[in-house]
Amino acid sequence: MREAEVLIGEIREKLDQFERLATLMEKKEQVIDEKLKQINERQDTLDRMLSRLSSEIRAPVTNQTPQDVFIRGEIADVNPFNPHRGIVYTITNKNEGGRTLDSLLVSSRIVDKNKNVITKADVVIEGISLKKNETIRRPFSVAGKDNQNLLENAESIEVEILKVKWE
Repeated sequence: MREAEVLIGEIREKLDQFERLATLMEKKEQVIDEKLKQINERQDTLDRMLSRLSSEIRAPVTNQTPQDVFIRGEIADVNPFNPHRGIVYTITNKNEGGRTLDSLLVSSRIVDKNKNVITKADVVIEGISLKKNETIRRPFSVAGKDNQNLLENAESIEVEILKVKWE
């Protein structure tokens, strides 16, 4: 009988320990749920900001005629220490109003000799600061996964201006 009472006492202690652990687990779950809620709210905020910025970047170009900015892209060696070819954009500000060109959003399509698209991307070219009738060349290195040469079979590049930002 005494052994049964001792055994029942030990079982009660273990049950009390399990109840304390369950209570701690519930509290930790509540903390984790609250943290996840905060993270999701932050992610939603970031997603809304990204969506707004993306729509602003992709907004139609305003107050610009095709003659305002001239851009040409070419496939060329851009870094003597890197054997991969890259893209060189030549940009000219032809704005008759004398505005200074600040940045561009361009869409680039790189094609091979059979006119198959190798890759395409939208590129933001910032910090241009070009005054009327000035020209600048901006090189961009291009490398794929594992430093793969994406432009190995590139023949030409097609460039379209999506948006212009003036200073």
